[in-house]
Amino acid sequence: MISIANQISNDIERDGYSITHGLFSESVLDTLRIYAESGVGRGKYKSAGIGSGSQYQIQERIRGDQIWWLDREEGSVIEKVFLQFDRLKDDLNQSLYLGLFDFECHLAQYKSGSAYERHYDRPLASKRRKLTVTLYLNKGWSSNDGGNLRLYLNSGLEQFIDIVPRFGTLVVFLSELFAHEVLTCNRDRHSLTGWFLERP
Repeated sequence: MISIANQISNDIERDGYSITHGLFSESVLDTLRIYAESGVGRGKYKSAGIGSGSQYQIQERIRGDQIWWLDREEGSVIEKVFLQFDRLKDDLNQSLYLGLFDFECHLAQYKSGSAYERHYDRPLASKRRKLTVTLYLNKGWSSNDGGNLRLYLNSGLEQFIDIVPRFGTLVVFLSELFAHEVLTCNRDRHSLTGWFLERP
């Protein structure tokens, strides 16, 4: 049976993106979900912005999520998440020679009614982001709840797929190739989003 890492590698090599389940156990996902939701009441989330440096600004009409940047010292479940992504990084480097060097991530909360307009994750000013990963933490999510990730499959933006942010779904794609957006959420939505980085 093919491993999840091998499946992701094969998908990236063929299509540039991958949609899988099973990289994390149910218990890790549940603990991470509870941890993410607990941050709301503890004031951990801050409004996310667009642009960088002097161009950085908060524009909730364009980007409506709130984020909580994580590091390896946050706690045992976060350490497990980082270690699992480290293993995936090593597997992808071995199979695809991507030169992945580091990993950064944040938890994201979209409140009902919020969205994120179409964008790329690798702006011209920042060449380090190689792969985008998003892990969804929403139990009981249905298509009526909105909040799909719309991934555009060509530069002309005529072709796209909509990915329902169901619990445990992991999306991985090449950051510079795929424009994407988060469609309007009809209930609160949680995820972990991160980037595998190239060397500076």
